[in-house]
This record gives sequence, C-alpha cells and structure tokens, in this order.
Amino acid sequence: MKKMLFFVWDDIHKNPNGVNKKIISQINNFICSGISCDYEYISQKKGGFINSILARLPFFNVNPKWKYIDKYSNYDCIYLRRPYYLNGFFISFLKKIKKKNQNVKIMYEIPTYPYDGELNSRLLNYPLFWKDKFYRKKLKKVVDRIVTLNNDKKIWGIDTLQISNGIDVSLIPVRHPIKHDGINLISVAYFMDWHGMERLIYGLDHYYNSGSSPKTPVNLYLIGSGDELVFYDELCKKYSVSNYVHFIGEKKADELVYYFDICDIGVCSLGAYKKKLFYSRELKSREYASRGLPIISGVHLDLFDMNYPVYKEYQNTSNEINIYSIVSFYNDNIFGREIELTSQIRSFAEKELSMSNCMKSVVDYINKNEGEY
Repeated sequence: MKKMLFFVWDDIHKNPNGVNKKIISQINNFICSGISCDYEYISQKKGGFINSILARLPFFNVNPKWKYIDKYSNYDCIYLRRPYYLNGFFISFLKKIKKKNQNVKIMYEIPTYPYDGELNSRLLNYPLFWKDKFYRKKLKKVVDRIVTLNNDKKIWGIDTLQISNGIDVSLIPVRHPIKHDGINLISVAYFMDWHGMERLIYGLDHYYNSGSSPKTPVNLYLIGSGDELVFYDELCKKYSVSNYVHFIGEKKADELVYYFDICDIGVCSLGAYKKKLFYSRELKSREYASRGLPIISGVHLDLFDMNYPVYKEYQNTSNEINIYSIVSFYNDNIFGREIELTSQIRSFAEKELSMSNCMKSVVDYINKNEGEY
C-alpha cells in the first residue's frame, strides 16, 4: 500500500468550508483507492501586523513557517495545494524531503491557473507576487507533477496531471425549495475582488432606480466574509439598494440550509476577467450543483460543457449584470419547476462530479511504478 502525506493550510475538520470539504473528499478518495493518506496541518493564517510585514521582506520564514521534520520523508508521495505565495524557504523545505527520500513523488496542486491576478491585485501584495514569480521557476527541481484544473500539458516545464474539481455530493444536503415572493440570488464565498458582485449591485441600481414600471422583487444574499464586503456595502448605500442586498456573514453548514432553501439561483464568479481567467472549474459551482441550484456565471464553467441542466452565462467583463435578463431567465426556465429542477441538477452532480472520477489521473500516477507513467 502506497503511503501519502497531504499538507493542508487549515484545520480542515474544524473549519468545514468549501475548500476544506473538497480536501476531506480528496483524502477519503485516496483512502478508498487503497492509498494510506495522512495529513499535516501547516498554518498560513495571518500572524498579526509584524508577521504580515516580515512575510513581504526577504529572508524571513513566516506565515507559514516552513520547518522540515524527518517523518515527512517516510512517505511514497507528498500532495499539497499551492500556498498563498512561494518563497525560498518553501523550495528548501521540499528539497530536504527529496534529499532524504529520492523516490518520493511530490504533487503540487494549483486550483487556479494563471493566478497572478490573485497576488498583484493589491499594491500591498506586490512583494509576495514577485517572490512567487521568482521561486516558481525553481519548482521544477522539487516537484514531480503539477496537478491542474486546466488543459495545460506542462506548467513551468513540469508535466501536469489534469483533474476536475470534484466533491463528495453525499456530504451536501439537497435543497428543499421554500415558496417566496420574487427571485433570490445567493453567493457563498470569502469575497475577493474577482468575485465581482459589484456587477450585480450596479444592475440592481439600474433595475430599481430607473423609474420604469413595477418589477419582480430581486434580492441578493451574500454569505461569508472577505475584503470586498466593505466595498460592496458602500456601493449599496451609494445606489440605495441596501434593502435588496443582504450581508449575512459567515454561517455554519446547518445554518446554510435555510438560505439555500429560500434562494433560486446560485451566483458564481462575475469578475474572473480581473485575473485573466476565461475558463473555470470553480469549486463553488460544485456546491451549487450538489444543492440542486440553477446557476449564473460571468466566466465559462466546465459544467456548461457537461450540459448542466439550467444555467446562464454572462460576458466576462466589468459590465453590469442586466437584472431584467435574470428575471427572464427565471421565468422561462425555473418558475414552477423548482422541485423538478432541484432533483435533476442533484442527479447531474452525483453522476458527473464524484471525486473518484475527478481524481483518477492522480491515483493512477501514485500507483504507477517509476518509469511506467
């Protein structure tokens, strides 16, 4: 039996957000595939103002602190997702693992590629961006395969293993639609600029404040925390749409059930253009699918190529989202069919998004002997 060590950047069982649910499902899938899989928690949470400054300077091993332990070299393979940024201490960390065990296979998952837009969108993060840009060139010496969600055969000169974002659908409760007036949109995220919810806020301003005839009520529920929420709140006040945009904050899994039951459409990223991303396998779309929700997106999703039952794709630009088009989409495709569509979308998720299908290339690589892959 092959032995794997999976490095994680969060307490995956204490904080069961979307990413951690995916990691738990990946670990369970490895175990079900006959691979012994342990995980090691290395914290990369913010360590206060001083550590935040030190992380942006050269020669400081902080946030996270990369510290080699002998047991790390006792595994056949190492699996880790991209940390927030690369530095020299991370490269040295993997080099020590390789030096102690030359046969270890190190797999490095990049959930989003290219990802430069995530690092250089704020001036404060430019030091992290340049660190990452410099040290990614050195990954070829320590990483055997890059695990990617896109179709690139090589990234930075390293062969890739192509996967899809899978999910353990059985862990996510299907929604039970509750009747209500109007149309409710939902977005659950740690909100960053590339989520692009301002496009909906601009659209709601035009929809409610243009002085036209009476309208179908449209509400947006934003669930989670994140840097962009202050900006969104300021926009809502500026355009007098605060009554229609509801800032719910972070909710536990059981508390989310109610909001998914009263909402009609899941909102995926609307600002992917900001990080020059034009094709997405975003994890949030998997949760919406598992819940049984129709979705709208501002970037082309892989789900659309799988014939997702009900969706609407908007241009990947900064233009406001036309709320009238959402109303038409709802009236033409959803109204009166909520229970039927929920079941249909849930069945789609169970068939297409299982973790075993999505991670097959990684499992095959782990189980292959040297020289066979």
